[in-house]
Amino acid sequence: MFFRQLVPNAITSLNLMCGCMGIVFALTENMLWSTWMIGIAAVLDFFDGFAARLLKGQSEIGKQLDSLADVVTFGVLPGVLSYQYITIGFHEYFIPIDERSLGHILLACCGFLIPVFSALRLARFNVADNETENFQGVPTPANALFFASFALILDFQHDLNFYFSPQGNDYLNLALNARWDTFDAFVINTLWSPWFHIGAAMISSFLLVSKLPMFSFKIKSLRWRPNRIRYLYLIVIGLGLIAVFFPYWDFRAIGLDWRVRNYPDIDFVIVPILLLLYPILSILGFLLGWTKDSNATGNL
Repeated sequence: MFFRQLVPNAITSLNLMCGCMGIVFALTENMLWSTWMIGIAAVLDFFDGFAARLLKGQSEIGKQLDSLADVVTFGVLPGVLSYQYITIGFHEYFIPIDERSLGHILLACCGFLIPVFSALRLARFNVADNETENFQGVPTPANALFFASFALILDFQHDLNFYFSPQGNDYLNLALNARWDTFDAFVINTLWSPWFHIGAAMISSFLLVSKLPMFSFKIKSLRWRPNRIRYLYLIVIGLGLIAVFFPYWDFRAIGLDWRVRNYPDIDFVIVPILLLLYPILSILGFLLGWTKDSNATGNL
């Protein structure tokens, strides 16, 4: 029994370690590394529960440890990232905190709503008895991945130093040299706007503790009917990836050129889009009767 509990708890501890490292990275001008820590932790968070069920090593300690780790990795870490995003949007990232505007500091602290409401979300989950197969409110890993995607978009997709948002002529010269189209400019301006991140922190905090039904990926069988909403989401992810990469495919070697002209460079923007579709599909599934808890309804 000790070994059965040791394996999932060790995986959970690695999740917590990723969160701690991610916070250090976020505070030392390495926010991109923070996003990787969230991604790795999300995988670990899936496998600790999987390992516990596989080894039949579920325990109350494991449940509490998992929530404590998630508070750090999927609560505090994205909160720190949000704080940094807002500070960058106000052009104060490289200004000592005692020289910043008090109003901007308080607005940047809106990012810390994320760990507060993540903790509330996880505390409710620990005492709830109706979230055995599906969730109420957006899960903390999905919320953290949403905020982590912003750095990926700016760095990998646009090769920008997102710690410094240019203004005036510097911005115009950057846009001209990089040949941004309307879609590029919209995405970049949005991600450099402090008001977008303030709004995102507030809305995501509400969604964390809402009673909106969200499906989980706890698959107990491969049959279609019990997992139709899950399979539908996976299909949407596959179609989304095709929509991103297919326009770039070039078949001229065999006499075909299927590239789509004037196609927007979606690339990593697909990540937050697909994450936003998760609550939308969850609500749709609930309205269709697909995301009800099987323990309560017996229909899954």
